[in-house]
Amino acid sequence: MKTRKREIKSYIIEWICQKDGCDGLMENSGKPAILCNPPKFIHKCNKCGNEVNSLSTYPKAKIEYVDEVE
Repeated sequence: MKTRKREIKSYIIEWICQKDGCDGLMENSGKPAILCNPPKFIHKCNKCGNEVNSLSTYPKAKIEYVDEVE
């Protein structure tokens, strides 16, 4: 089996509320997803309570490769 090791950077991607004057973060509401194709996830602002649907869940993690390590 051939393997390799790579260095990574990791990030958390947060969705900022788009309601005027609010700087809260949109978080998964915990409600069941809307079953359509594709499914939509209900998010709620942690400050103003604004609810918005999204095709992805937030916050989410992102990984970027920096370089291959020997």
